[in-house]
Amino acid sequence: MISIFTFGQKEVLNVEKFKDCQVNIPIKGFVRFNNEKQYKEIVDEFALTELVIIETKRDSTIKKFYRGFLRLVQTENGKTIFLEPTESVISLDKKQVVYLLFNAKNHYYYSAKCYDEKNGIKYNTTLFCPSKDTLASQYFGTGELALNMKKYELATKWFERAVKRDTAFCDAWNSLGIAHQHLNNFKNAYYSYIHGAMTNITNEDSWINLHYLMKMSGDTINAIKSLEHLIENAPTNTNGYSELCKYYKEIGESEKAIEVKKRAELKGIKVE
Repeated sequence: MISIFTFGQKEVLNVEKFKDCQVNIPIKGFVRFNNEKQYKEIVDEFALTELVIIETKRDSTIKKFYRGFLRLVQTENGKTIFLEPTESVISLDKKQVVYLLFNAKNHYYYSAKCYDEKNGIKYNTTLFCPSKDTLASQYFGTGELALNMKKYELATKWFERAVKRDTAFCDAWNSLGIAHQHLNNFKNAYYSYIHGAMTNITNEDSWINLHYLMKMSGDTINAIKSLEHLIENAPTNTNGYSELCKYYKEIGESEKAIEVKKRAELKGIKVE
């Protein structure tokens, strides 16, 4: 049974809406090829790109919907290109399953990231401290896939692998905190955000996520301190001032909100 993740799938495919997300894969039909090098180059080009493949009926209604990655697979009749489902790729222990790749007129290929964003699913694309460790980066990328698929327990395992490989990987620490928070593991989320902030003190994501965690916990003092730390360490960061100003208004401290606004203006930052 194929597990399908649609993220906004409609009954009728709106081809025009997703035209900017289309991916051209230069193969046709059920291919068994002699020139392995040529097709290996195709697979290598898309190896790290998650794809959405939609098969439609003649009236444009969606018949099948796949998410996955291109793979070059050996079969009894030679090698061919298959699609490996996303949930198989991110699994730590699940056996990989692949499906034969189609390329007919009623099959549409999209970049999953672009397709999701067209449907309102946002990806975290800005990294404050990318890891120089290749494996740590791969673990992080796989964890982000799991996080976007709302597989939070699996995401924590991959992010934990990433920070074990590179303890200074602040983006992985931050994402680990997000996954823990979704699982209501608030203590683990707290320590993950703290690690993310301490490994890169200008990392706004960890400070702001820590602020929201403290706010949700009813800890007003530390909710404010989190943003003050961000402002102190990144004095030209607009979000620190705007979030703090907004929070003071929420808790009825309008005069303090005005003070924050004035502090921001001294740095040339406009806060609404």
